[in-house]
Amino acid sequence: MYIPAIKSALQTARREKRLWLLAVLAAALGNLGEIEIISASLNLTNVQGNALFSFWQGLFASGIFSGAGLSGIREAIGINPLAVGLVGLIYFFVFIFGLLAIWLTVSSQSTLISALANKEQKLRSIWKHGRSKFWAVLLMNIISKGSAILLLFGLVIAATAGSATATLPFIFIYVILLALVLVISFITKYATIGIVTEDLKVKEALTKSRKIFTKNWLITLEVAFVTLVVSTVALLLWTVLSVVIALPFVALVTSLNLSAGMSGALLITGTVITFALLIILTAAITIFYWSLWISSYQQISSNRLTAWLHRRFGSH
Repeated sequence: MYIPAIKSALQTARREKRLWLLAVLAAALGNLGEIEIISASLNLTNVQGNALFSFWQGLFASGIFSGAGLSGIREAIGINPLAVGLVGLIYFFVFIFGLLAIWLTVSSQSTLISALANKEQKLRSIWKHGRSKFWAVLLMNIISKGSAILLLFGLVIAATAGSATATLPFIFIYVILLALVLVISFITKYATIGIVTEDLKVKEALTKSRKIFTKNWLITLEVAFVTLVVSTVALLLWTVLSVVIALPFVALVTSLNLSAGMSGALLITGTVITFALLIILTAAITIFYWSLWISSYQQISSNRLTAWLHRRFGSH
């Protein structure tokens, strides 16, 4: 199953150039899913929990919410209300921009899934359908990412409890919590596909996706492994290409007696080319990622998919 599915997903990523912009926007919600969760959990344990909450720790440590801090804010408003109002206005626009970014990325994700499941439809109608699923898909992302944050918070507590992170109790907690995060990620992924492609309600989608994962957890892990390998290879390829592209520009700048302006122009050109490749690769990986998961979901739903390990080593 996986070789034809991988080829089909790669061909879709290459052919469907009309979806590249949607894919790049959707990637802002997390393109590599399980890879990002594992990476985040490792980073949390390495820094003993400070990375995730450093902003809030610094904010509370500043004393802004204390009596003296609030009194200082009132005093600043009385002394220079215009400056305080301007700062508030800036934060307001940042907040509005954040809401717009959330709407755009979530709508792009649902539209991308709809487009990959219905390749023959026009993009305008697919965009309309994708936007209609905004709230349900947003809820799936909140459940997935919110659960990840809450469960990984347990790693923060365990890492800062005074015991070494290499002890057996911590390793046990780490494995259990990470497994829960990954299970929730898989279930919400299936639910998102069901909501967009089958017009399921949130409760129906979660119920169906839970049953799909329970009965087909081995297939799910295999698909996740395939996406991990392909995404890792693609990122390594981009790294190699970036170095190959950068070398001529660096050689020109260092070997020729160029003016500062010319050197800067060459370096900027190399950076733009590398960044453009990254955008294209991001779009391709995102399309491949969702194509493979959609294909797996559809085949599992119709009982047409069996785990490779089961076929290879299972009873006959």
